[in-house]
Amino acid sequence: MKKKIILILLSPLLILIMVEVMLRGYFYLFGTEIDRIMYVYSVDEIKERNNAFMGIPFVGYGPSPAHPEHNQLGFRNREITIEKPEGTYRIVAVGGSTTYGFRVEPDESWSAQLETILHEDYGVTQVEVINTGVMGYTTWNSLANLAFRVLDLSPDLVIVYHGTNDAKVRWIHPNCFSGQTPIGGLARGIWKENGPDLSPLSIYRYVGIGRGWIDNPIELNSWIYPVTASDPDCFGDEPMASPDYLQMNSSDYFERNLRNIVHLASANDADVLLSTWAYYPDFVEESLIPVYEEQNQIIEAITDDLGVYYVDFMGQLPHDEQYWFADGEHQNSEGYYQQAAFYADYIADRIFSTALRDTSDTD
Repeated sequence: MKKKIILILLSPLLILIMVEVMLRGYFYLFGTEIDRIMYVYSVDEIKERNNAFMGIPFVGYGPSPAHPEHNQLGFRNREITIEKPEGTYRIVAVGGSTTYGFRVEPDESWSAQLETILHEDYGVTQVEVINTGVMGYTTWNSLANLAFRVLDLSPDLVIVYHGTNDAKVRWIHPNCFSGQTPIGGLARGIWKENGPDLSPLSIYRYVGIGRGWIDNPIELNSWIYPVTASDPDCFGDEPMASPDYLQMNSSDYFERNLRNIVHLASANDADVLLSTWAYYPDFVEESLIPVYEEQNQIIEAITDDLGVYYVDFMGQLPHDEQYWFADGEHQNSEGYYQQAAFYADYIADRIFSTALRDTSDTD
């Protein structure tokens, strides 16, 4: 009887061990690398094998050279030199995931397609377009990234494409977004070099990630410590993600950061092209649309005030779901082609017709 009782008590544990062994075996033998990152690998193994991003001083974080889609300088681009080749007109693309090219191949991002179009359709082979966009970046990140990393590339033209991330950081309690606290709108978070807390048990991770109990290590936010959690002034009586906060928090930071990006680039002999940020209204969160529109109006106003180049991409892109993924924020390859084509046409007419033709005449 005692043996039976012990066996009965141990049976659930034995079943869990069997399930654990079977799960791990399945993920190793038949699962994808993403499955193994989610359910098997430790944080150290994830960082060693497939960590797409890394902490970078002052900037926050950026693409890791260890990732196969990134070059040795930490950009989602083919290999380049820091020094600009002689006779090259260098363009850098600045922005978040919609510049980085989330969910498309590196050569399908709008920056990569822009270079191809300029070379093949306009015959401007002296142009090099570099993708310095990073998933999750706001204009705060891009301003710092421009100052500490991108200007080292000696760009001739900086194309700035920002929208959704700056809107979504306003989705927090005004006590945190206000400049009256140390946070002052810098609510994106701090990079966790040690990564998310992950259980060594595949079965626990499989259930916990699926139900949202634990962080999913393939998501960028899992590697960022939310700075709002460290400041008691960020909490109020209402939920932390109320849509009302979008209107209560202003767009002042967004405008200031864009203006400073323009001034910083100009002070380093680079022209700037500001573009409105495009989205598909039928798919995006409805409460964000007024914020997107407000930000696009700010972009247009800055171009008028500072006299920089300007493309109204949102106004030119046809209202057609074929260009979008289901979130209405990220374009597919065809959508990025349309974006690149609009930019190429504008740049060829406004910039290359004088800058590069003069260079060719000199040569």
